[in-house]
Amino acid sequence: MLNRRQFLEAARGAACGCAACPLLAIFAPQARAADAGEVDAGAVEDYRRAGVYDLTKQGRPFFLVNRKGRLYAVSSTCTHKRVTLKAAKDGSGFKCPRHGSLFDLSGKVTKAPARKSLPRHAIRLDASGTRVLVDTSTSFRPSDWDDPAASVELKSE
Repeated sequence: MLNRRQFLEAARGAACGCAACPLLAIFAPQARAADAGEVDAGAVEDYRRAGVYDLTKQGRPFFLVNRKGRLYAVSSTCTHKRVTLKAAKDGSGFKCPRHGSLFDLSGKVTKAPARKSLPRHAIRLDASGTRVLVDTSTSFRPSDWDDPAASVELKSE
C-alpha cells in the first residue's frame, strides 16, 4: 500500500508523462514520415493500362487510377472512420470493409456513411518522365481536382 508521499510522487510522474505526450509527436516523427512526403510509385510503363492500381499492398496509403489517359493518386483512407479501403473487384471504385461506404473511381462518395470525397495526392513524373512520384503530404479536394499537380497525362506510345 502506498503512503501519501509515495502516492503524490507517483501522481506527479504520471502527470509529467501525460504532459510530455504532445512532445513525442515533435521529437519522434518517424511514424508519420513513412506515410507523408514524396514516394516513388514505380515506372510509368506499369500504369499505361486503364484501371485501378492498388498500392496499399505495398504499404502505400493510396491507389493509382488511370482513367481517360490521366493518372491520379486517390487516398486509400476512408473519410468516415479512417479505415483502409479496398479496391472493388470489378474495378468500379473503392469500398470501406468496416462500415460499407462506397466511392467511385474519382473518389466521390456513392454510398454513406462517408460524406466527404477521398482526397487526391499530388502526382508528377520525374525529370526523365519515366517514374511516377506521389506526394502524400499534398492533397486536393474535389474543387481542386483540375489542378495540374493533381494528375498527370500519360502520353500514348
